[in-house]
Parts: sequence; structure tokens; C-alpha cells
Amino acid sequence: MKTRKFYIVIFFLFFFCSEKNPTTPSIFPEAEKQNIDGVQLEKAFQAAQQDSGVSALILARNDIVVAEEIFHLGIIDTTQNIYSVTKSIISILTGIALEKGLLPSIDQKIGPILEKISEAYGPEHENLTFRHLLTMSSGLPWSELDAEATDYGKWLEADNQVDYVLSLPFIHPPGQTFTYNSGASHLLSVILSQISGEATREFAIRHFFTPLGISPGPWSTDKQGYYNGSSTLRLGPHALLKIGLLFMNGGRYNDRQIVPREWVSLSTGTHLTTNNAVPFGTGYGFLWWTGQQNGHDYYFANGWGGQFIFNFPDLKLTIVAQSNWNLGERPAHEQWMNTINIIMTQILPAVRDL
Repeated sequence: MKTRKFYIVIFFLFFFCSEKNPTTPSIFPEAEKQNIDGVQLEKAFQAAQQDSGVSALILARNDIVVAEEIFHLGIIDTTQNIYSVTKSIISILTGIALEKGLLPSIDQKIGPILEKISEAYGPEHENLTFRHLLTMSSGLPWSELDAEATDYGKWLEADNQVDYVLSLPFIHPPGQTFTYNSGASHLLSVILSQISGEATREFAIRHFFTPLGISPGPWSTDKQGYYNGSSTLRLGPHALLKIGLLFMNGGRYNDRQIVPREWVSLSTGTHLTTNNAVPFGTGYGFLWWTGQQNGHDYYFANGWGGQFIFNFPDLKLTIVAQSNWNLGERPAHEQWMNTINIIMTQILPAVRDL
């Protein structure tokens, strides 16, 4: 009888202990299936939740969403300003234009296009090419990532954004030195409108967003009516995830090649060193940042205040983050740093090799 009671006690202890310590301790049950430490991943997402600025964080591996949380917004597909992630979209549109024969080569000179629309264009701009604009190596001076960061504001206030950029004196020969320059990347949007015969937004909707099932939000224009080629496009976190997975799959979506595979590879490769212009962004592709962490190469679209699309190709890993930095408590650069630290120092260590 005593033996029977003993086994009954053991049974109930085992039952209650099992309830309190489930075999899947993480709130992300797909994590272990995709060889990710679910407990560590949960800690990373808790850190994001405790941050008042992070609004969305999504992780996918092998095309499977492993973890997804939308913080502080309430509506999952609310669009936000993705800031300079817009530049990576402009890079994509340039690749599509190239594939459609709207420009013969990224080494084509942009002079014949710009001299028709800008009074500031001169002989000194003759050697500027698409490649120079895509790699932030125009040779024109610009202050944006440094402590002063004055040129973007001056550019916005100028009467003519194209003329403002082209009126700047060269400080380097084109193609040699990385200088982050939102005004130069805007020229790509202007040129895209000229060679396609339609506004950049309409071109993007027809050839990129609609095939992906994405409905973009508002996108501001300059004072001449050209869509901002550097910032202000509004997208939601699911749209950013689709773009990340599209590139992870070589530009293919639902058995359709949306972006040329060659462009995906070329645009996300390292073409210039940034001299560590931003943390974790040691290299630069075609309006995509590149780097290496824990032995893994990656590339990322990077927006002010904490907007990211990260791809780690050898890990088959995509991470998307959006942040609302305009809260008054944390400046945008601090929010950016905090968000990228969650990705690189908390999420990435949880991901095991395939």
C-alpha cells in the first residue's frame, strides 16, 4: 500500500513539474525546428519589447517565419517611413530598368540625361555614371553621417534638389571614395523617371510592388515633383520581409523572377569599403550595406532611426526591424544603435549553423 502511495506521489510530482517546465520552453516553437536557440531568441525579443522605440521585429529562416512581434503599433501592416531603406528600393528599381533595356549598362554616363533638366550640369559631371551613384562614390562632398550632418537638411530646403547636388564641387574623382550622399542617390530616382517616362512610384508599383503583392504607403517628392530617391517611402514590416525573402531567393517570388538574379548578387556584393562609416557596415554594394559577423557574411538595407532588412545568406536567415524613433526620449541615432545591437548581439548568437 505504501508503495502504491509512493508511485502516486511521484506521478503527481512529475505531472506538475512537466506543466511548469514544458519541453518547449520558448514562445517560438518553430525556433528549435529551424536550429535556433528558442530561449535566447525569446530573450532578444523581450529586449525589443522593453524598448519603447522598436515597433516590429520579424525573423525568418529557410523561408519560414520563426518569430514575429509587432510592438506599440497595434496594426500589423501600418506603414512607416523606412527612411534610407528607400535607397535599397531605388537600387532594385535600377536593376529592373537595366533588365528591361531602359539603360544599357550601369557604367553608362548620366550626363546626357541630367543636362536636359539641370542648369547646374557642366563638363565636370561628364564622367559620372550609374555605378558611381549606386556605390556612393560620386566624389561630391556631403555631410550626413558625421556629427554635423548638415547637407540633407540644406538639400531639402533648396529650391531645386537636382541643381543643389550638381552645384557641389568635386573633392574626389568619381568611383574612388565612399561618401554617403542622399542627394546623389536621389539623382537615380530622377533619372529613372526620365528613362522610363513615368514617375518612380508608378514604375515601382507596376514592376516591383504589385508583383510582390505589396501596397506601398505615401512617398514624398522633391520641389520638382520627383519622388525622393533617398528616403520617405512608407512600407510595413510584412512588405520588408517579402523584400528580404525575395533577395534570399535570388529575386524570385511565386515562381516569377521579379528582380534579375544577377542583380541581386551584384548589388549585395561589396564594391567599396566604407571605412566603418556606421557600426556593422564595413562595406557597400549598390545602395546596400555589407559586413561580416561571427564568420557570416551579410548585407542589409539600412534606415535612419532603426529600420532594417538583414540577410545572412549562408544561414538562410532574414531579419526585419522597424523602429519609431521620434519619441522625444531617445534620439534617432541611439534608437538605430539599440535596434541593430539587438539583431547582431542577441538574435544572431541564437542562430546555429545549418
